[in-house]
Amino acid sequence: MNQIRCLLLFAVAAVSVAGVALSSALAAGGLSTSPAIIESVAKLGQAGELSVSNTSKGTIYVTVVPRPWVQARNGSVSVNPRKTLLAYVRPSLSKFSLAPGATRKVNISLVRMPARNALYGGVEVLGRTNRSVRPGVKVAYQLVDSLRLYPTARNRVSRVHVNRLLVRGDHKRGRVLLQVRNTGNSVDPISASVRITGGGRGGQYTLGATATPTRIVPGAVVNVPLASLRGSLPAGSYRVAGFITQKDRRIGRVNSTIRLP
Repeated sequence: MNQIRCLLLFAVAAVSVAGVALSSALAAGGLSTSPAIIESVAKLGQAGELSVSNTSKGTIYVTVVPRPWVQARNGSVSVNPRKTLLAYVRPSLSKFSLAPGATRKVNISLVRMPARNALYGGVEVLGRTNRSVRPGVKVAYQLVDSLRLYPTARNRVSRVHVNRLLVRGDHKRGRVLLQVRNTGNSVDPISASVRITGGGRGGQYTLGATATPTRIVPGAVVNVPLASLRGSLPAGSYRVAGFITQKDRRIGRVNSTIRLP
């Protein structure tokens, strides 16, 4: 169940209360949704069902809007408040009121096939109440459930483009990041295994590194952590070579050079 705060990848929830501590505002319950992730193969028709429940003591007015993800370079995701997915995805109910203790079922349907034969976004559920926690203060809810419409095996495209390698910090406290764009249509975690070799002061050095598996929204660019240096290599120029993988399949190569200050 997605309630108050849910830290699932591509699934978040939040509650805003103007001028009141969160705990006191939610003592009588709130708005919740389930499941946190709606997923199915991308095909026209019903993709899943969302349950929206009111566990508070007052009526909550609900709005349901599917939205695309925005992914930052550090990998964090949020829904784009300026865009919707209504051209592709439709909820059976977009606006309704929930009495105290009530639950409504909302069908989520794919009405148009996207160009990538897959679609990933969030179903944003907004709630507001006319009942004040105390004079002049009302509670507003924002819950976002992840929507994953996967490509069929036939339409699956696993592909990435390596933009560049980045060095943050120096050879003593720095780290190496792999800046990669997901040019495919899958959100399965992307990883990489490389060898960093080159000459520093005193001879040749080699360091093996494995990138943290990271989900990347198709089309997004993310700086994937590749290696934490911690003095393992001296200052100098190094060659970085290896492979990028997704679901244990090699889908790209890393072949570049870096300089450690």
